Amino acid sequence: MPNPQPAKFAASKAYNAFNLASFTVGTKTSNTINVAVQLKDARGQKSGICVARCFLSDASTGLGITGTPCTSNIAIGTNGYILDTPVTEKEVIVESNATGAFDLNLIQTAGGTNYWLVLVLPDGSILVSPEISF
Repeated sequence: MPNPQPAKFAASKAYNAFNLASFTVGTKTSNTINVAVQLKDARGQKSGICVARCFLSDASTGLGITGTPCTSNIAIGTNGYILDTPVTEKEVIVESNATGAFDLNLIQTAGGTNYWLVLVLPDGSILVSPEISF
């Protein structure tokens, strides 16, 4: 019969990824808004390197991908890397830095456009950012 691991060790291996996140939506500067994301593990601690799917939604609930693309491609700010862009100007697959952080620059020249950044968790559920208003 295998020995179960103490919870403090088992939680750190859960997906070896993240199941929490915090969002920081920056202020608009020259049609660009930076959205910083900190991925966290099951214990609420900063995760290590993780891969995450993110898309823009028109709904505060995160339901559906936006119908209005960004003016330019979604780009990395200072942390993380874009690995793939399944839907240009609407969806990206990102890899965080070593502390589970990444940030995205969204560019939109059309005023009155609002987005919510949706982060897909490893189990398929989602987390939704605060409103991103252009």
